[in-house]
Amino acid sequence: MLERIVQSLRMIGLDRVGGYFGAEALALWRREGRPDGQVAQLSVSDLAHKRGGLVVLDVRGRNEWDAGHIAGAVHIPLGELPDRLSELPQDQPVAVHCQGGGRSAIAASLLQAAGLRDVSNVTGGFGEWSKSGLPTENTPLRGRTTP
Repeated sequence: MLERIVQSLRMIGLDRVGGYFGAEALALWRREGRPDGQVAQLSVSDLAHKRGGLVVLDVRGRNEWDAGHIAGAVHIPLGELPDRLSELPQDQPVAVHCQGGGRSAIAASLLQAAGLRDVSNVTGGFGEWSKSGLPTENTPLRGRTTP
């Protein structure tokens, strides 16, 4: 089971897995009265209407980005995010998306753990954005994209 989980994480760009916690760790955390963390969820429709002052972070891979992305988004693949946190503004809200919502949920948690407070996960991700007919662009990357 653990090998499958590590393999799945590698497939989305997380290849430096240092360990894991089982369900008993979460139970202990709660018994000690520690708070559960939560990430706000944002629909693609809400994202389309809230763009002003919001950093849209795309954590998909480069090929996915090159095939199409939300105009004005910042591109930092999930596997690079821990090393590139300094590229994100600390004083602006961040809406994180991937293709379907899995990688962006992980990325949003990483951002919160790094101290960013106004972080949202875009439910449905770029797949839902595209399916909804919202505008996209496919300008290929030339080096890193920063805010």
